[in-house]
Amino acid sequence: MTPVELTLAGLAFVVAVLSAAITAVVREVDAVRALSLADDGVRGADALLWLTERPLTTHRISAVIGILAAVVVGIAAPLPDAAAATFAVIATVVLAPLVARPLVGRRIERTGLRLARVARPIVAVLARPLELLDPSARRPDEDADVTGSDDEDRNGSGDEDTVLDAGERRMILSILELDDTTAREIMVPRPDVIAVAADVPFADVVDLALDHGRSRLPVHDPSDPDLMTGVVHARDLLARMRKDPGVLERDASAWSDLVREPYHVPESRRADDLLRDLQAAAVHLALVVDEYGEIVGIVTIEDVLEEIVGEIVDEHDDERPQIEPLPGGGWRVDGGMNVVDLGDALDVELPDEAWDTVGGLVLGTLGRLPRVGDRVEVDGIVLTVTVRRGRRVVEVRVERAGASEAASDVAADAARG
Repeated sequence: MTPVELTLAGLAFVVAVLSAAITAVVREVDAVRALSLADDGVRGADALLWLTERPLTTHRISAVIGILAAVVVGIAAPLPDAAAATFAVIATVVLAPLVARPLVGRRIERTGLRLARVARPIVAVLARPLELLDPSARRPDEDADVTGSDDEDRNGSGDEDTVLDAGERRMILSILELDDTTAREIMVPRPDVIAVAADVPFADVVDLALDHGRSRLPVHDPSDPDLMTGVVHARDLLARMRKDPGVLERDASAWSDLVREPYHVPESRRADDLLRDLQAAAVHLALVVDEYGEIVGIVTIEDVLEEIVGEIVDEHDDERPQIEPLPGGGWRVDGGMNVVDLGDALDVELPDEAWDTVGGLVLGTLGRLPRVGDRVEVDGIVLTVTVRRGRRVVEVRVERAGASEAASDVAADAARG
């Protein structure tokens, strides 16, 4: 073969290798991993995610590119060199995938991130002609141009391609973030725990469960509310009532034998491990302890699931949202709201190193017990304490710094007038 033909053959082989490498990457890296990389802001991850969500289309186009590269070699070679051309074609089609596998090797993510930025526009452009040649490659609901746009991202370009919608992406990201979430971040803090003293009459236990809509109640020592000794299930109480209707008139001895051993978890336990722990122990509620062994709250399977799917509210719940807009501007925010969640809602980054809740942020910033009316400003956000119960900040008003200053000026002008 002439030097020109050898050059063409070499280029065709390189193209085929890269094409096969893309196919190998898409097969090995799934959309969940690519989504995690994209969420971390890794360069090229968005393009890699785009390809991994369209494995069938990417594979087809990669195969077509490899075959076209081989055809170029065959056409470029003159008839006397047919044997050499045939060998080149076979090398391009057969050997390219074999070379691609070790090329990708253990650096599959790094290779994929680099190749995806080049491959995505090529796949996007060639997807439409492929659909014209092969109608089965078109999704029934596809009506967008294959240009890599958001609409195309949602619709995809192949019956077997799986494109994640916004809700699925959020859920997957929430699952991935479970290993960065601790029991302390999702627990119900001790002051908010509805618990029952071990010496109250049977009827009082039932009333407490009904009034607060609880299926399980932690049980504490009569002389020390922070010393929780077990958990009583509403189902067990109902079974006892059915068996003995007169039990409602009896004292604590009528239900003390129903108290179950509590399950304890450290506050630093990661949420994904916590979920497995609760499943393995076949319990739905655990007591959370700090490094000193003190009870600091409770956590349930529902708390973990809410980290994935969002707030779960049943027909018996009557809870106010943790954040809601106020008529005069700003927001009413529950003092127990997670600082990170508030930051996400307002699109700001609030400090959360030494505290988990908005109340903790106010307390830590002030450096003393807050009073109603106390104000703190953090990263352009003004928090004003509006409700305090005991030592706890129950509710705050949150405003942007500029809006808060404007409101203060108006109030001052009104007072002078």
